[in-house]
Amino acid sequence: MKGTDGRLEAKVAALYGPFIWMVMSLVVIPLLLHRPPTITIRWWIQLIGHIPFVGVPIVASIAPGREP
Repeated sequence: MKGTDGRLEAKVAALYGPFIWMVMSLVVIPLLLHRPPTITIRWWIQLIGHIPFVGVPIVASIAPGREP
């Protein structure tokens, strides 16, 4: 993947960040709290926010051929 323009990494980040949020908010936290999740506008904002603030840094840190 060396020499790519970052499109693949951006696509992976766009899926990976929200996936982490959904697993935590729909599976892990309800299991720990013993109640279903409350899906509000705040839930959606945090889901979308996980693309640039969680997915992108994780994918950037593991992308091959990238210097830190």
